Amino acid sequence: MKKIYSLSLLLLSLLAFTSCGEKESSASSGIPSSPVASDSENNNSPVVSTSDSSITELSEVLENGNLAWDKKGETKVAKGREEDFSFVAVDGISFSLKNAFGVTDAKVTVTSSKESVIPSGAITYNLKTSGTSNVLLGGNVQFDLKAVSLGTTYITLNFVSTTGSSAKGTIVKKVEVVSFGEVSTIHYSQTVKFDYSSVSGSLWTSFSKGKVQYSFDAPYGSDIYEEATKQYAVDTENRTMSVTFSAIPEVPVYLSASYTKDEEGHIQHLAIEQPGGSTLKKTGYTITKDTYNQAAILTFGSATVTSAITVKILNKTA
Repeated sequence: MKKIYSLSLLLLSLLAFTSCGEKESSASSGIPSSPVASDSENNNSPVVSTSDSSITELSEVLENGNLAWDKKGETKVAKGREEDFSFVAVDGISFSLKNAFGVTDAKVTVTSSKESVIPSGAITYNLKTSGTSNVLLGGNVQFDLKAVSLGTTYITLNFVSTTGSSAKGTIVKKVEVVSFGEVSTIHYSQTVKFDYSSVSGSLWTSFSKGKVQYSFDAPYGSDIYEEATKQYAVDTENRTMSVTFSAIPEVPVYLSASYTKDEEGHIQHLAIEQPGGSTLKKTGYTITKDTYNQAAILTFGSATVTSAITVKILNKTA
């Protein structure tokens, strides 16, 4: 009986030791996560890892604490084309601080849930300040489009103020990397007429061999990226010409007229009639004064302007 009793004690000791070992192993192999700022109102606490396989569930958190993503809808970025690698830099998503006072510096961490889609090495961020007081207003998370792959990932931004108020927050954005041309934009067709009938003399001789053009910022890889800048030879017969482009709401369009003035290829712009103040509001669009008088800067609303829009070219250089 003593032998049996001693053996039972030995087995119980072994079981207890094994149980303790399993508990220690479980604690040390938990899912790695970025710091999460608590929010007493909505209690959003996303679990974020840089591993592709350790995430069981993740969803967007558009606002948390003092932080919010600026864009609420879907976010798509295009994988960079090889022929564009010499100039394509980044695309990204912006965020803003809410009700944060006196914040001039912060600890920021940004992670991707799938390194195979957007690796950590392809992510950078910058903070935006008010300029005069250096108070933080928000910032941008940017992706190197040369280093991404097709697929979907979740970008988590954790922000903790280190100066001023105790601003903090953790927000999550779903980002899909798609092929070039698959980033959709809201746009519509818009027509503007150039009127250069007043250009005469030697200036006309030079400008008659020149061009008119429009340009605007379209997201890289978007469905209208290829038509964001176009040039047209001057119509020398009618002294006016109309151009049609895809206007994106609230994105400025620059319309200009120019010619090549020497063999080195230097460009000379013609002056354009400008609004009296800094901004002239019209029905459906606004005209912003160009400091250098080299372009008409038009910003359109959410629908095509059907009334005539004329950009008048003056008989002088800018």
